[in-house]
Amino acid sequence: MLAVETGMSDMRVLDDSDSSANSVETAASHSSPVPAASNAPGNRPGCRRVLVPITSDTEFFTRLTSEVSGLEKLQEREQKRMNVQIEALGKQVAKLTDPDRRSSRKMLTTWRHIFQIYVEEGIFFGTTELDHKSHDSQKAMARLATFSNKIAKAGLVEQLKKKDNLVALNTFMHINREILQGLRFGEINHNAMTKILKKFDKRTALGVKSTFPRQVEYPEFSEHLAKAVCAQVNTQILSHVPQIDDYSCPMCMEIQWRPVKLSCNHTFCIRCLIVMQNNKQYNCPFCRERTIFNANSDNLDTEKAAFLKKWFPNEVKDKQRYNEMMAGVDQYGEVYANEKCTVM
Repeated sequence: MLAVETGMSDMRVLDDSDSSANSVETAASHSSPVPAASNAPGNRPGCRRVLVPITSDTEFFTRLTSEVSGLEKLQEREQKRMNVQIEALGKQVAKLTDPDRRSSRKMLTTWRHIFQIYVEEGIFFGTTELDHKSHDSQKAMARLATFSNKIAKAGLVEQLKKKDNLVALNTFMHINREILQGLRFGEINHNAMTKILKKFDKRTALGVKSTFPRQVEYPEFSEHLAKAVCAQVNTQILSHVPQIDDYSCPMCMEIQWRPVKLSCNHTFCIRCLIVMQNNKQYNCPFCRERTIFNANSDNLDTEKAAFLKKWFPNEVKDKQRYNEMMAGVDQYGEVYANEKCTVM
């Protein structure tokens, strides 16, 4: 009745039997979300209909839509600004972890460990079967704090002795904090709009809370901004430092050294291939094709071997020593691995 008292709406009282046609025309001429004729009672004698056309709802939704459009533009500006920061940081990380530079070889292992912990933590999006959805701001904040504590306890921050490495790490953490702020900002706006529509429904009884998101889609920062920025982080920053999990042998789960690419395009380390040939397992464990039987030195992937030796020098040395030891065990028995060489 506030609209009637303030003169923002005109109330009409009509007999139902005389105003069935007029009510439809009146409801169509106003901008109310709920047609008045749809809720009209049947043609019963003595029944009257009260029509209260709400003329201020158009102004309400116009202003709300304008505010939503402003949030969408803000989201686009923030995404562009953060993309510039991420691209610049990616170039800096690529320079700091370049294995061709002698000063960067020691930092390569440190940065790889930092990014490995970051990926395993799954700060903004789950990567496991049980947790495969996007996280809210509270859960993301807790996981970001856990990531910071892990790299601190592992002593990785102290290993970044040069100023450029520390600046890059601080920039990386700052970008993640900005993503977290975007998540929180989106949740605040979502809750605020829900409360506004709930209060509007309570005062008008129009029931627009359930239909408004279909009419005007307000920005979902948790689903759009965070997802887009995290994708940029993966492609522009994390991709510059290869992870050993992407180059692990599917049999022993260690680095694929030396890599042997079968005719079925599946790759194994040379030690696992020798074991399968000795055990007369001639079919590929993946596709079951008889490709292991015909594998020889021509199947060695020299390009991938050079890549692994360049980016994973320590892991390659450890695996090479293991392969040499196991080759001695195959030739001389288990005693070769347990006893040291003795000069007579």
